[in-house]
Amino acid sequence: MQHNLIPSASAQQTIQRIQEGLRSSETASIAQVIELIRTVTSQSDSISIEALSEVIGRDLTIMFKLIRLANTLAFNPEGIPVTTISQAIQAVGFDRICNLAVSLLLLEDAEGRHCSAESREAAAMALVSGLFAQTVARHRGHADPEQAFVCSSLRNYGQLLLTTFLPEDYRQAIALTETSSKAQAFRTVFGLTPDELGQRILAEALLPEDILDGLKAVSSAVLASRFLTPKDQMRLMAEFGSALCELMSDSRLSKDDLELAFAELTRRYAWIVPADPKELMELIREVDQKLAAFGTSYGVKVFSSPFMRRLHQLATPTRPLVPESGSPELPVSRPSAIDPGIREIFLRGMAELTEFFGRQPLNTDRIWSIAAVTIRAGLNLRECWVFLQEGRDSNLRVCLGDGPHFEALREQCLRPTGHKTVFDLCRDRGEAVLIQNPQDPKIALFLPDWFKAVVQRHSFLLLPVRDSEGTFAIVYGSCGSSDLMDRLSQVKQELRLFCQHLGLIRRLRGS
Repeated sequence: MQHNLIPSASAQQTIQRIQEGLRSSETASIAQVIELIRTVTSQSDSISIEALSEVIGRDLTIMFKLIRLANTLAFNPEGIPVTTISQAIQAVGFDRICNLAVSLLLLEDAEGRHCSAESREAAAMALVSGLFAQTVARHRGHADPEQAFVCSSLRNYGQLLLTTFLPEDYRQAIALTETSSKAQAFRTVFGLTPDELGQRILAEALLPEDILDGLKAVSSAVLASRFLTPKDQMRLMAEFGSALCELMSDSRLSKDDLELAFAELTRRYAWIVPADPKELMELIREVDQKLAAFGTSYGVKVFSSPFMRRLHQLATPTRPLVPESGSPELPVSRPSAIDPGIREIFLRGMAELTEFFGRQPLNTDRIWSIAAVTIRAGLNLRECWVFLQEGRDSNLRVCLGDGPHFEALREQCLRPTGHKTVFDLCRDRGEAVLIQNPQDPKIALFLPDWFKAVVQRHSFLLLPVRDSEGTFAIVYGSCGSSDLMDRLSQVKQELRLFCQHLGLIRRLRGS
């Protein structure tokens, strides 16, 4: 469009003020986002691990949090010990480690108290729009997920620049949107829109052409076409991520309005995104879970960004945002049925555990104390003990715990007796065991005598904790109520990840 080619005096003044702001030392994270992207995308065939490590390592806070994130099972399923950025790149991959670093930089701005409220929201939307596009690309296979993340995130760059360097003028433009379109309001104040500003600044940053092309607007002809080029698909995914965030950020929309808007959004982008609004909600839940993983690594328990809190509320509604026919409520095993308070307990526990990644020597008592407290609180257990393998002894022994029977069973050892019990089943198969009625004669046959002498009637759970060599710990928990099965179904994924964190700590220790 002509206003992109020949900027007005007002637009030129805005660009100049933004460029001056970028040269200041107070906004290193905004400049670092672009430097990271440019470093990886423009030199993907030649950049060395050492060179990328140097770029990422300039921010010690981000470097530390990135190493912690690279040690989690979500990004490092092989459990390869990571203590340096170079090791993180080798374990996770060039493009992905770059995008994780960008995510953490955006999260730092989204949670940073030094930023304006508008700037924090812009950073949050940049991060989330990138995650939406990345997730769609990964599931649908239309384009490179890492490039989709970059293109969709950068569509918010102009807004991030304006809210960071010209917050008062930005508020003036937002006020004008009450009586005029967003594009008209921003051209009145700045001479150009946030998208046009972002594209111009990014073009001057010498980003690769395929990244800049992914920032261009999608034409109506492309939306109507069934024959999409790879470039068309990338633009569509990038625009979809940004459009979805724009909808979710509008607090004026009621739940019913939002449902209608979601339906229209899925119709508009039907060729590359989920066609069913219910699938769209699953996408929102998946991104919310990714944000929770970032928050755990970053040390954030509850996001301060209203936009991110709104996303979390959408991901965990009290009833389905898009009701299913004949089913007024989601089954408790679905992610949307998770009690946010229960989930928060396990996320907080994982955040505490990640503090021990790479530490030597490890405070074993502290680690397992965190484990017992987290599992007991998360599952509302009556008592909880930990059977732990110590040293070269292959037997598991009650080392710590809490509850009315703990003192009576302290130091109890699980030794082979020739008669298989439920504890042997849990240890040998590495499978969780839930016993709802220990007094059932058929069940009692598989309970050890020492256990039956102390514990008589309460349902109980055995959770194995494993590493590459097998089960090295069993967590026992009993419940006096009948809702243990329901609570387990709600936090199945969180509980599995929590136990995997315990196993990863042991592998990192090398014991």
